[in-house]
Parts: sequence; C-alpha cells; structure tokens
Amino acid sequence: MKRISITLSKTIALTCVTACFFARAWAASPGDWTQFRGPNGSGISPDATPPTAWSDTQNLKWKTPLPGAGTSSPILVGGKIFLTCWMEAAAGGASSFQRELVCLDRTSGKILWSKSVQGEAQPDRYEGFMQEHGYASHTPVSDGENVFVYFGRGGALAFDLDGKELWRVNLGNDSNQKNWGSASSPILYKDCVIISASEESHAVYALNKKTGKQLWKAEGDALTLVFGTPVISEQGGRTDILIAAPNELWALNPDNGKLRWFAETGLPGNIAPSVVLGEGVAFAFGGFPKLGSLA
Repeated sequence: MKRISITLSKTIALTCVTACFFARAWAASPGDWTQFRGPNGSGISPDATPPTAWSDTQNLKWKTPLPGAGTSSPILVGGKIFLTCWMEAAAGGASSFQRELVCLDRTSGKILWSKSVQGEAQPDRYEGFMQEHGYASHTPVSDGENVFVYFGRGGALAFDLDGKELWRVNLGNDSNQKNWGSASSPILYKDCVIISASEESHAVYALNKKTGKQLWKAEGDALTLVFGTPVISEQGGRTDILIAAPNELWALNPDNGKLRWFAETGLPGNIAPSVVLGEGVAFAFGGFPKLGSLA
C-alpha cells in the first residue's frame, strides 16, 4: 500500500454564546499567543502568571457575548483577540450552518468586527458523542500581519487584521465514515500555512500565506481520523513537521512535504491529541478503543 504521495506546484453550542477571557493570565507576557497551544505549539508561556482561581467576581477582566458557540482557542495578536464560532439558522438543516471569525479588543472585550464564512460545501451533521464540539473547532493562526483560519469543508481563508478577506481555498469536501468533523488547526512555517485536511481530503497542505496558492500536498491512506494539529520539530539543525496518525507517527519535510521518516505506534483508531515535544523527544497519545502513549 502506498503510504504517502507528494504533489508539488510548478512554482513555488448547545448554543452557548458567552465567552470569558482572563486578561491577567497574559498581563506578564511580553509576547503574543498567535496559534493553537501558543509559541511553538508547546502550550507553555514562560512569562505568564495566570490566576489559579476565578469566578464572576474574581479575576474577571471582562465578559462578552459572542455570535455563536465554538470550541477553538482564542489567539492574541497585539491589542486584538481572534477566535471562531458557529451558529445555525432557526430553520435547521445542513445548509443553515454559518461560521464566523471574530475579532475583539483585548483590553475591553468589545467586538471590533466579525466575518461570516460560507464554504463551497456545508458540513455534515455530526454524529455520536463527538457532535458537541460543533463546527468551529480549528484555532486561527497569525503572523502578526494577517490571520489565517481553517473551517474544514468551509475552506482555508486569510484576512488582514482589520477583517479584509485576502484569499480562500477549498481543501476538500470528503467526510470520515463516523461523521465526527475535523479539528486540526493551521500553523505557520516560513511563508507557508500548513494545514492537515485529513478528514476533507486525506492530505496535508502547504499554502503560500500571501496568495493561498498550493505549494505542496502530501497524501496518505493512513491520514484519516486525525484531529491533532501538526507541530514543528527542530532537532540537529533539521526541521520536521510531526503528525500522529492511526498506528503511525509521520515526519514531513516542511519545504516540500516529502516523508522523511515514520514510526509504527500501535495506537489504533482516532488520534485526537497533537504530538508533544520535550527535551528532544516526541510524545504521541491517543487510540480507540484502547488508549495509549509512547515516546
């Protein structure tokens, strides 16, 4: 069975509508939080001093109703917060789903702008115990000048920080057999936006962040039921993109998408967590119905 193939271009909820942000968690950090799990996808901010307790009256800076529900994470870019949400028209039906990219003022919580995204294909109605995560599970990413978002079958899009749409690209309209949707967030590498569209097209893409033009596409039969976000690994002067798939861990060359190595993990079924890096070691988690982990 062919594990992976590469295509290079010729040129290079529950309708919960309230979200709370605890500004004190970031007050001591000089940097922004521009992607899923923050700098380098590590989930670690060495300068942050987050509160250990909060309530409606304790350690709450502000509170703002949102247009809809969402299970993505907010990102912080300068004085702005970006997040995604979704809503469904009262008439119901798959055609009524609407997804939003929302920008808020970091200091006051005021919504500065919100952009509605309608994709070429509406999402399937999710089934089983996964349906509660909704249709806005992908965290945006920013390079400080623009913000990039992925909405699964709704496509990948780029906006400037004032809400002007710069480009949009469809990355597939497939669905996994379980109808669980997708959740992998975009990341940045050099001038590329890297997106795992495992459920929409069984592929990982690199898009030019200025134009949305496809730079490479890595496809593989094993790339299904993969919900984790790719991570960038830098070891020994080499950079890899690490992705955990059912029973396998992949390392891709971020410049061309070629498979550098893979390891058999024995973690079957769906893989939801991203790979975690620490002290030169990659840790993979997941599996269903039997959970497991390895390094």
